[in-house]
Amino acid sequence: TSMTNHAETIAQQVVTAFKAELDPRVRERITGAQYARLNQLVSNALSQELHDVAEQLEQLVKKFRADAGSPGLEL
Repeated sequence: TSMTNHAETIAQQVVTAFKAELDPRVRERITGAQYARLNQLVSNALSQELHDVAEQLEQLVKKFRADAGSPGLEL
């Protein structure tokens, strides 16, 4: 999905920035598989957060729609 792709893009940016912050000697000791795992962990965390926010927004929209149909809401 689009949210997953967005999370993967951001995760890659985070890992790239993380690598840039490391001392070159430390960077060389971390394997490609470890960087890939870090990327996956960040992406999964972001995807979960985006999913949670989307669910919260959906509930908020439902509440607004219900409130809009009830007397007393004046805009």
